[in-house]
Amino acid sequence: MEYVLFREIQETLKSKYKATEQPSDFVSALCDLQENGQTHIGTPSNPDFLSWNLTDFRYFRNLIGQIPVSVSRGISYAEKYKDEYEAVALPNSQECQICIESNFASRYLTRLDRFVVLYTLYGTAGLNLSTEKYTMHQGEVCIIPPDTPFSVFTTSEDLVVNAMTNRELFEKNFSSLLHKSNPLAAFFRNTLFQGSKEIFFFMVPPEKNVCSIIQHLFYEFVNQDTYSLDMYNNYLQTFFVHMIRSHESTYAYYTHGAPFQSASLIPSILEYINQNYTCITLESLAKRFYYTPSYMSSLIRHYTGKNFVQIITDLKIDKAKNLLLTTDLRIEEISEISGV
Repeated sequence: MEYVLFREIQETLKSKYKATEQPSDFVSALCDLQENGQTHIGTPSNPDFLSWNLTDFRYFRNLIGQIPVSVSRGISYAEKYKDEYEAVALPNSQECQICIESNFASRYLTRLDRFVVLYTLYGTAGLNLSTEKYTMHQGEVCIIPPDTPFSVFTTSEDLVVNAMTNRELFEKNFSSLLHKSNPLAAFFRNTLFQGSKEIFFFMVPPEKNVCSIIQHLFYEFVNQDTYSLDMYNNYLQTFFVHMIRSHESTYAYYTHGAPFQSASLIPSILEYINQNYTCITLESLAKRFYYTPSYMSSLIRHYTGKNFVQIITDLKIDKAKNLLLTTDLRIEEISEISGV
């Protein structure tokens, strides 16, 4: 096998940027290394991601730098994607893959046929979304749906994880959320899997439990065996659950000075409704998220197709149905508990 290390590609990109002050691209750097005879021959060893202590990000970056990249697969990848995509991911044909964003890589917009989940594990990232530019900070997650133009720019001090998944696996990995009968699940079904181009931001602080998920995603990606894909998908599901459960962090971040689109707060709003539907009003909900009641009402209807009263009623009915099926409570007691 002829290969280079991910670190060597990053060093080539950095050198080019220093020399020309112009970003290059992953595949060009890979080809340069091959043309200059700087490739390796043999069977490479994979980095031991389980040796990461979850706090030393420099060490984690060094582990990622040891990931081998096949030159032959890289060249064929360049042919396939040369007009579309300049190696945000490690070049291979897997249905799901994870890496970090290439430092000093090209800023030109790319368009993929799969979902992209960006997570700023450390540092920042310059995110270009067609007509908008945005700086992602540590802990921010961005979900980019298929066929949406974007580009990312990072420096050698940044760690921005990029997990790409085809439509089928992305929907499968969201299954733990989508089977639920609540407004948040309905929202994701309607926006993520029905051709919407909405881009969503979340705030997931890189605490140890989250870093552990990232660690195991990389471990399963590079140490592939019969069960690696299943394990990878399980960890990705777990990350998605953390993402949804972080609605309080997302709410706090995006309502206190951070620039955001209204869509960024919709998951937080819907999860808040889901957890407090027995006692909230449209006015109290609007006040919590710093909107007027009329704007909150239109926002909910736009993203869910239902008004506030319909959502509350549906949640109460679902609660009553569940109590009828799972308890021996009397109708009067169920009515009082569910609010129906």
